[in-house]
Amino acid sequence: MKDNKSGIIPNLSALGIADIGTAVIGGAFWLIIATLIGPEEYGKVTYLLSIVGISFSICLIGVRETIIVYTVKKNPITPTIFVITGISALIGFTALSGIFSRIDISFLLVGYIINELCLGHFLGLRSYKTYSKFVLIQKILSFGLGITFVLIFGYEGLIIALALSYVHFMLIYVKVIRLKKINFSLLRKSKFFIENYVMNVSTSFRGHMDKIILLPIVGFTVIGNYALALQVFAIMMVFPRLVFKYILPEDTKGNENKNLKIVTIVFGIIISLIGYFLSPIIIPILFPKFLETVAIIQIISFAAIPASINQIQTSKLLSMEKSRSVLVSRLLGLVAMISLLIILSPTMQEIGIAIAFLVSSIILCISMFMFSRK
Repeated sequence: MKDNKSGIIPNLSALGIADIGTAVIGGAFWLIIATLIGPEEYGKVTYLLSIVGISFSICLIGVRETIIVYTVKKNPITPTIFVITGISALIGFTALSGIFSRIDISFLLVGYIINELCLGHFLGLRSYKTYSKFVLIQKILSFGLGITFVLIFGYEGLIIALALSYVHFMLIYVKVIRLKKINFSLLRKSKFFIENYVMNVSTSFRGHMDKIILLPIVGFTVIGNYALALQVFAIMMVFPRLVFKYILPEDTKGNENKNLKIVTIVFGIIISLIGYFLSPIIIPILFPKFLETVAIIQIISFAAIPASINQIQTSKLLSMEKSRSVLVSRLLGLVAMISLLIILSPTMQEIGIAIAFLVSSIILCISMFMFSRK
């Protein structure tokens, strides 16, 4: 896998094929699943995925951004991070199996971890075509296996199907750990590595802890409506997240790409308006069981604006190994999110959840902007 230095358009095109392709496949997959199982079961699946997501963040010692920056800088620590994270994955596998008595979520945890390590390696090498190939294979596998398993086994079969879709990443994982001699002493010399880990945990908690907190307050059905809205929001954020994957290694090398960053912010504004005006038209037609989702989408659509800005600011700070600034900002966003969920969701239900999401995104954006100006 050689570095891809063919220019911004070919590189973004390779990433775009992957991210737009996975967004279309992934978005279609979860929307189809929503039509097959309904809000309550959708909420149950989302709850299980949140458990895996939180476990994933705790076990993922080597987060993607760490791997990208170290790989770009040709730091020999990368194989060591792969090994220590693999050990952590096995510990997580054992813990989840023991606590929840479910082998499926344990295998999915390992799949998540191996996937994240390998994709960080590809992006650090700027091997965008290889990245594209691997993520598309995973999405195609998850689509085919997921729908098949749900039709045969019901929603309970979905988790193991998702776990199986990551099996091809094992080849890359084994290849990377053989690249250089494993040296655990290198881990003690990296503050960036440690701070990035804590930052990732805080981010994951913001993405998954909401469902854990909400379950005893609002129940599975409301969580199901919220989860579908988040899936729509994820589709809206495809381009900004695609740009982040491209500009992080570029920022690390000192290439600013100002015009691309401006386009990203403008896109965030446009897509937020599209989400607000189209959701009342599309959702009742495609998902008549999820009518409460419309109001959630209309509110959280506007979070696409601060979220797009956050992608740019995060890349800038991480490229300078200033992960502590990102960490503090994300912790502020997490505290705001949890506090507002507890205050608003008991009385306002879906609307309160959406407001909490939007306000926490704005707080995160303001904090990141202030740090990036220093």
